[in-house]
Amino acid sequence: HGKTSSVFHTNTGVLQGLSDPFTATRYHSLTILPETLPAELEVTARTRSGVIMGVRHIELPIHGVQFHPESILTEGGHRMLANWLTYCGQDRDDALVRRLEREVVDSLAPLGRHDDGVVSSEPALAAIDRTSA
Repeated sequence: HGKTSSVFHTNTGVLQGLSDPFTATRYHSLTILPETLPAELEVTARTRSGVIMGVRHIELPIHGVQFHPESILTEGGHRMLANWLTYCGQDRDDALVRRLEREVVDSLAPLGRHDDGVVSSEPALAAIDRTSA
Protein backbone atom coordinates (compact mmCIF):
# COMPACT_ATOMS: atom_id res chain seq x y z
CA HIS A 1 0.00 0.00 0.00
CA GLY A 2 1.65 3.18 -1.13
CA LYS A 3 4.69 4.04 -3.17
CA THR A 4 7.50 6.43 -2.42
CA SER A 5 9.10 8.52 -5.15
CA SER A 6 11.99 10.96 -5.28
CA VAL A 7 10.59 14.40 -6.07
CA PHE A 8 12.73 17.13 -7.64
CA HIS A 9 11.41 20.66 -7.23
CA THR A 10 11.92 24.37 -7.91
CA ASN A 11 12.17 25.40 -4.22
CA THR A 12 9.14 27.66 -4.56
CA GLY A 13 5.72 27.88 -2.95
CA VAL A 14 4.83 25.14 -0.50
CA LEU A 15 8.01 23.26 -1.48
CA GLN A 16 10.35 26.06 -0.41
CA GLY A 17 13.09 24.92 1.95
CA LEU A 18 12.72 21.18 1.30
CA SER A 19 15.56 18.85 0.35
CA ASP A 20 15.96 18.40 -3.38
CA PRO A 21 15.07 15.73 -4.06
CA PHE A 22 12.83 14.63 -1.20
CA THR A 23 10.86 11.42 -0.78
CA ALA A 24 7.10 11.68 -1.22
CA THR A 25 4.44 9.04 -0.59
CA ARG A 26 1.86 8.32 -3.27
CA TYR A 27 -1.24 6.15 -2.94
CA HIS A 28 -2.41 6.42 -6.54
CA SER A 29 -1.14 6.58 -10.07
CA LEU A 30 -3.05 9.66 -11.21
CA THR A 31 -0.92 12.21 -13.05
CA ILE A 32 -1.22 15.40 -15.07
CA LEU A 33 -0.37 15.02 -18.73
CA PRO A 34 2.05 17.89 -19.50
CA GLU A 35 0.21 18.76 -22.72
CA THR A 36 -3.02 19.33 -20.74
CA LEU A 37 -1.50 21.72 -18.18
CA PRO A 38 -3.23 25.11 -18.42
CA ALA A 39 -1.00 28.13 -19.08
CA GLU A 40 -2.00 29.54 -15.66
CA LEU A 41 -0.22 26.69 -13.87
CA GLU A 42 3.51 26.18 -13.61
CA VAL A 43 5.17 22.89 -12.70
CA THR A 44 7.00 23.06 -9.38
CA ALA A 45 7.92 19.39 -8.90
CA ARG A 46 8.52 16.21 -10.92
CA THR A 47 9.77 12.69 -10.43
CA ARG A 48 13.04 11.57 -12.01
CA SER A 49 11.13 10.36 -15.07
CA GLY A 50 9.23 13.65 -15.44
CA VAL A 51 5.87 12.82 -13.83
CA ILE A 52 4.38 16.10 -12.59
CA MET A 53 4.13 16.06 -8.79
CA GLY A 54 3.55 19.74 -7.99
CA VAL A 55 2.02 22.83 -9.59
CA ARG A 56 1.14 26.37 -8.62
CA HIS A 57 -0.96 29.10 -10.16
CA ILE A 58 1.16 31.87 -11.68
CA GLU A 59 -0.94 34.67 -10.14
CA LEU A 60 -3.17 33.26 -7.40
CA PRO A 61 -1.98 31.70 -4.12
CA ILE A 62 -3.00 28.21 -5.27
CA HIS A 63 -0.59 25.30 -4.89
CA GLY A 64 -1.15 21.61 -5.54
CA VAL A 65 0.83 18.41 -5.03
CA GLN A 66 0.20 14.92 -6.36
CA PHE A 67 1.33 13.07 -3.24
CA HIS A 68 0.53 12.99 0.47
CA PRO A 69 2.49 15.57 2.53
CA GLU A 70 0.78 14.29 5.69
CA SER A 71 2.18 10.77 5.27
CA ILE A 72 4.90 9.79 7.74
CA LEU A 73 7.00 8.57 4.79
CA THR A 74 6.91 11.96 3.03
CA GLU A 75 10.00 13.95 3.93
CA GLY A 76 9.35 17.57 4.83
CA GLY A 77 5.60 17.19 5.16
CA HIS A 78 5.44 19.46 8.19
CA ARG A 79 7.50 22.08 6.35
CA MET A 80 5.11 21.93 3.36
CA LEU A 81 2.09 22.38 5.60
CA ALA A 82 3.79 25.25 7.46
CA ASN A 83 4.61 26.91 4.12
CA TRP A 84 0.96 26.55 3.12
CA LEU A 85 -0.18 28.16 6.39
CA THR A 86 2.19 31.06 5.69
CA TYR A 87 0.50 31.55 2.30
CA CYS A 88 -2.81 31.65 4.19
CA GLY A 89 -1.52 34.52 6.33
CA GLN A 90 -0.67 32.52 9.45
CA ASP A 91 2.55 32.84 11.40
CA ARG A 92 4.88 29.88 11.07
CA ASP A 93 6.58 28.40 14.14
CA ASP A 94 9.86 27.08 12.72
CA ALA A 95 10.89 25.59 16.08
CA LEU A 96 7.68 23.54 16.10
CA VAL A 97 8.24 22.43 12.50
CA ARG A 98 11.79 21.29 13.36
CA ARG A 99 10.54 19.44 16.45
CA LEU A 100 7.85 17.63 14.46
CA GLU A 101 10.32 16.74 11.72
CA ARG A 102 12.71 15.34 14.36
CA GLU A 103 9.90 13.25 15.90
CA VAL A 104 9.15 11.72 12.50
CA VAL A 105 12.82 10.88 11.90
CA ASP A 106 13.10 9.39 15.40
CA SER A 107 9.95 7.31 14.93
CA LEU A 108 11.27 5.89 11.65
CA ALA A 109 14.76 5.07 12.98
CA PRO A 110 13.75 1.60 14.25
CA LEU A 111 12.45 0.83 10.75
CA GLY A 112 15.75 1.65 9.13
CA ARG A 113 15.17 5.28 8.21
CA HIS A 114 18.21 7.42 8.91
CA ASP A 115 18.82 11.13 9.48
CA ASP A 116 20.00 11.51 5.89
CA GLY A 117 16.56 10.42 4.65
CA VAL A 118 17.77 7.05 3.39
CA VAL A 119 15.62 4.02 4.09
CA SER A 120 17.54 0.81 4.53
CA SER A 121 16.42 -2.40 2.89
CA GLU A 122 15.42 -4.06 6.14
CA PRO A 123 12.53 -6.55 5.92
CA ALA A 124 10.20 -4.14 7.73
CA LEU A 125 10.36 -1.85 4.73
CA ALA A 126 10.48 -4.48 2.01
CA ALA A 127 6.90 -3.74 0.95
CA ILE A 128 7.68 -0.11 0.15
CA ASP A 129 8.35 0.43 -3.53
CA ARG A 130 11.12 3.01 -3.67
CA THR A 131 11.22 3.22 -7.43
CA SER A 132 10.73 6.63 -8.94
CA ALA A 133 7.90 6.77 -11.44
